[in-house]
Amino acid sequence: MNRLTLALVATTTAIGCSSALGAPTTVNLRIEGPGQTYFEGPVTTDARSVSTAAGGTHVCDGTNNGAHPSAGPTVTGALETAEDTGAFSWDGRYGNFGIDDFLVERIGADGAINEPFGGAFWYVVKNRVGLQTGGCQEQVGPGDQVLFSRQDFGVPNQALTAASNIVGVGRPLAVQVRQYGDDGVLSPSAGASVAGATTDAGGNTSVAFDSPGLKTFKATRAGAIRSNAVSVCVPVAGQSDCGAATPGAAGSGFGPGVLVKDSKAPRVSISSVRNGRTYRKRGPRRFAGRADEDTALLQVYLKLRRKTAAGCQYFSAKREVWTRRGSCRRARFIRLGDKAAYSYLLPKAPPAGRYTVDVKALDRAQNADTEQVKFKVTK
Repeated sequence: MNRLTLALVATTTAIGCSSALGAPTTVNLRIEGPGQTYFEGPVTTDARSVSTAAGGTHVCDGTNNGAHPSAGPTVTGALETAEDTGAFSWDGRYGNFGIDDFLVERIGADGAINEPFGGAFWYVVKNRVGLQTGGCQEQVGPGDQVLFSRQDFGVPNQALTAASNIVGVGRPLAVQVRQYGDDGVLSPSAGASVAGATTDAGGNTSVAFDSPGLKTFKATRAGAIRSNAVSVCVPVAGQSDCGAATPGAAGSGFGPGVLVKDSKAPRVSISSVRNGRTYRKRGPRRFAGRADEDTALLQVYLKLRRKTAAGCQYFSAKREVWTRRGSCRRARFIRLGDKAAYSYLLPKAPPAGRYTVDVKALDRAQNADTEQVKFKVTK
């Protein structure tokens, strides 16, 4: 992900928060450094000001840079509230690149103020989707999952789940490790280490414990961010649980929990452009359609690519331009929100070229559906 996008740049679409703005909100926050987990747990935060040594004190309530019309709790506000517990410290400058937001540059011992671009940086994810704004512009709702991780570009995150929160001594417990990138889509993580076991090609393995007690473990893999923690009760012989220490059964796959399988994907379609059509001189500006989901959509994405004899370009929503001609290997999806009916309008009609339009719908169970349309614009 582009660092400017990570830290500060305003997205073209503000994603609404499901909570009542201005009310205290509890989110699940995790901070993964290269060598340790700085924080993992629930944080109750509200619209607030944030203070850093390098950036000073500023409002951090989602109204920054005009991202939201009213104040509410934010991603960076949750980070600041967690810092108030004394578990870690963080620092960052404010107002970089003319944007009213903080740039998270150091958490704990990892990172530094004004560190040169090109190496590891602090990347922020909400509900498995990488932020396209700074954290003071991104509001949060109840139960949102927020992850800060120190990483290089393109490093996947790991998500660990277990088949049960209770298992007997020496009994196998099925676990699954999946990975996800900027778009939040989960895929198997092969070769991950979990409590002494290694996952197969499907991201599955089993673990066992030779003594009773509350066991907490994570998944790790070279070239990936370590996973959330999973806690499992291994009861003493003759007991059915670990008493008050028995972990609850959440089901997100981001934090401790039990696998809950929802395999029905949303259905997404593109209605504004017909596949295979040829346009003269100017192509369509508007791309619209519908994503139907029985439960709840997490996000609808759009990706636009253009090919000519000079190479491939993709449309950058951040800059509202087609990128320089070259490779489309890094073509990025544009987030359109979580509404069933979606629409995106280009600033001007596409010029001559061969175009590929990809739309993807992702639901909250991480099931995805894609639709692709190709068209041509002639001179």
